[in-house]
Amino acid sequence: MTRDELIAKIKKASTESDQDFREIISRVLDMDIMTEVEMAEFFDVARPTIKRWRTGASSPHSYIRGGMYDNLIDKLQQAT
Repeated sequence: MTRDELIAKIKKASTESDQDFREIISRVLDMDIMTEVEMAEFFDVARPTIKRWRTGASSPHSYIRGGMYDNLIDKLQQAT
């Protein structure tokens, strides 16, 4: 998956879907765009939280995901 494809996936993602959120977090990490530590700093959470998000053990409330998606898109666009 390219960065542009990931941006398109994020734009289409439902803020209500835990599965969409987990897939996006996993893709960002798998594509080496950010490490877990960098992502934790980016979202101002603890590193273990990123691991829980990635495995689906927990996820942020759906009402804040839209802002998180917007921030990820900005980050991805700046990196290209």
